[in-house]
Amino acid sequence: MRKVALVYSTIDKASINIANNIRKLTDRIKTYEPHNQIQAQEDVYFIKIEEELVYSDWLESKIEASVVIFLSRHEARAKLPSLTVHAPGNWTSEVKLGGKAKKLTPAPAACMYKVLEFLYREKAYYGLESWLCSYEATHHGPYFSKLPAFFVEIGSTEDEWVNEKAGELIAQAVLESIRSRRESNDAAIGLGGPHYAPKITRISLKNKLPVGHIAPRYVLDKIEPEMLYYAAERTVENASSVIVDWKGMNKKQRDLFLPYLESRGFKIVRS
Repeated sequence: MRKVALVYSTIDKASINIANNIRKLTDRIKTYEPHNQIQAQEDVYFIKIEEELVYSDWLESKIEASVVIFLSRHEARAKLPSLTVHAPGNWTSEVKLGGKAKKLTPAPAACMYKVLEFLYREKAYYGLESWLCSYEATHHGPYFSKLPAFFVEIGSTEDEWVNEKAGELIAQAVLESIRSRRESNDAAIGLGGPHYAPKITRISLKNKLPVGHIAPRYVLDKIEPEMLYYAAERTVENASSVIVDWKGMNKKQRDLFLPYLESRGFKIVRS
């Protein structure tokens, strides 16, 4: 089994909610506080921090793991009840919430997919059928140079962050993804569309094609095509496909990015 670090923050109500529900499902997960370097013997363990998760770049030098899963809240102006997953990183030189400019953390696409697929499939059973369930575009920190990581989040207001059913559902999804031994031989990056990537999510689930980093339309006029090649390399499975939200890009953007991607052998999956 891979060694998995589950990171939660004591100042994040959704984070605490998910962590508490994982504890209810299993009593075998030990909790560490990373004052010094952690060399946990367990296959799965908690790390408790007392700050915002997005600023925890320093964790990489403290822990040993195959993948890090951040248990987190999600905030949005629309205040939609939501269950989301995404990889951390910053596409542009603008750094608003941790991480580094133009740097992407390695994205464990297969593990992310397993969590998302479980959430999407089981949310009605938990009474959360009306909740949004999707990938989010890559955004915010922390930045890890080598350690794969992703966020799983409850959004978008305090009512949702403390929702017991949402916490239980994500807890089950995380544990199922850890238990699963199924790996993917292929993965994709996402290109275009809005922040919540509904079309990219739909194609990923329909084709059983895990997605790592997603570059939404609002960054496409600020990045070069080479950034997408970098995103593919920063996907653990070394993505060879690109799911394109066709109408979520303008012609100028398609003409810039798609020929570049095709010339480098990427398979274009249109959504």
